[in-house]
Amino acid sequence: MYPALAVHSALTSQHPHLETLWVGGEGGMEEELVNRAGISYRSIPAAGVHGVGLRALPGNIAKLTRGVLASRRIVHEFKPDVLFFTGGFVAAPMAVAGRNIPTVLYVPDIEPGLALKFLSRFADVVTVTAPDSNKYFPHPERIVLSGYPLRSDLSNWSREQATQHFGLDSCKAHPARHRRKQRRALDQHGCAETSRSIIRCGADHSHHRHFGLAGCRKSGAGITRRIKVSLSCTAVFA
Repeated sequence: MYPALAVHSALTSQHPHLETLWVGGEGGMEEELVNRAGISYRSIPAAGVHGVGLRALPGNIAKLTRGVLASRRIVHEFKPDVLFFTGGFVAAPMAVAGRNIPTVLYVPDIEPGLALKFLSRFADVVTVTAPDSNKYFPHPERIVLSGYPLRSDLSNWSREQATQHFGLDSCKAHPARHRRKQRRALDQHGCAETSRSIIRCGADHSHHRHFGLAGCRKSGAGITRRIKVSLSCTAVFA
């Protein structure tokens, strides 16, 4: 869910009137974090079907069916222009309900799981963390290499400040570890641009008053400059 929160933060920094709806599973642990971020939250029935026993399978299919019906009501009421998914079975009902809505899928893992592969069938754009993910998707023209989105406030911290804040010893005593941390710091700097890339993908597919995002249980600025929206916008995270 943190990648979706990072994308939302980048969107709202440039479009402060953006209205956002996050759609999650019933009893999902993300509800508290989403509410804390000031984002409206709606829950839908959802359950996985891959790898579950025969006893649980009928009930889970019934849950997904109810989830599709609930998602249709949400789409009808909220009228999003773009859906944003980050994976998870809870996204499946919203993907089916919003199959005629432009969709952006973010793939956080190198090798996507079954849910991500299913969601990619509905996606107009698939943004990936690493180029190694490209081979898992049949439509290379839809793939955008974005990296991993991080919250913009993380860029305000230097390695020295973080070390001091957490009371950690200097890395000088461990040169190899120090070099690894430097590489991670460089990776994070690059990732700060990721949210911008993802938002730009959504912008290219949004031509209406509302900008909708639908992200899922996992869970930029340059992208937002290309969003064709009015002063009042909406977004859905699922």
